[in-house]
Amino acid sequence: MLFLCLVGGHYSWGQKKPTVNVFFLEDCVICQSLSPELNRLYQKYHGQFDFVLFFPNHRSKDKTIMAFKNKYKIDIPYKTDHYKKVSSGMGVNVTPEVVLTDTMGQIIYQGAIDDSFVSPGKKRKAKNNYLQLAIEACIANKRPEISKTQAIGCFINYKEND
Repeated sequence: MLFLCLVGGHYSWGQKKPTVNVFFLEDCVICQSLSPELNRLYQKYHGQFDFVLFFPNHRSKDKTIMAFKNKYKIDIPYKTDHYKKVSSGMGVNVTPEVVLTDTMGQIIYQGAIDDSFVSPGKKRKAKNNYLQLAIEACIANKRPEISKTQAIGCFINYKEND
């Protein structure tokens, strides 16, 4: 796997910045619970990284997404992924799940934002902030020590498009 993460580097064939792709669902309790942490990371790193919220669900409409973003004070730009092309292309199965990609589109980290959820409904104080660690490794142009974790959340319904 090619690893290249030059923060602020510009490539005509790639992304201008590394990108934090966040897969969310507005009625997922775990997404709601992790919104403050996601906001904190966005505020800290959005100058160096692009952030995009993807909503991979047919019932996610602009009106409900905007209500969710307003309620949880999320400033991150969003896109719908109703046909799950981005979700399936990145191998995402649940919300919330994050995929950090470098400027060439290679996956640097994929999984949970942190380890605050052991299982759906079982929350604890986070011990490891996986996404922040991956972002900081990227800034240092290093591989993150942990590049993949199991995201805990609401399953993406891939059959709703059948």
